[in-house]
Amino acid sequence: MRRPLIAVAIVLALVLIIVAIALVYNRRPSAPPPARPSAAGSTETGGSAAARARGGRGIAQWGATGRPSQNPQGLRITGFLPSPGPSPLEVIGVREGDVIVRCNGASEQLRDHLLAAMTGLQERGEPIVLVVSRDGRLLTLERTEKLPSAGRGTGQH
Repeated sequence: MRRPLIAVAIVLALVLIIVAIALVYNRRPSAPPPARPSAAGSTETGGSAAARARGGRGIAQWGATGRPSQNPQGLRITGFLPSPGPSPLEVIGVREGDVIVRCNGASEQLRDHLLAAMTGLQERGEPIVLVVSRDGRLLTLERTEKLPSAGRGTGQH
């Protein structure tokens, strides 16, 4: 009577070990890994947590693509999305290759500040002041007039 119980216990133990190994090797993360913080406050593709919480797509919602820059520290504009007219950032004077180093005086969490300032400009006509590095020089770009609502990437046409 003891031999069959020992055999069953050994078989069950082996099955549990095999299941545990299978679970460890086949485990898939339930959520994407957190993005590493950068000088610009976010990664290029994911946008910031604040932008995602607002339902935005990062700076793409303003018609541009970008990535963190270390020299100078800021947000490098890598391009503009195709559209019939200029993007809101182009209207302000930003060009491809510019590195935005400050937005309304803030240089930390730059992407979040930029998105909030662009929303304020677009929706309420609040002024925006960007400091960009272009060809080794710092330039101040300012816009005090509300942006046209048919800008690229805003979802309005």
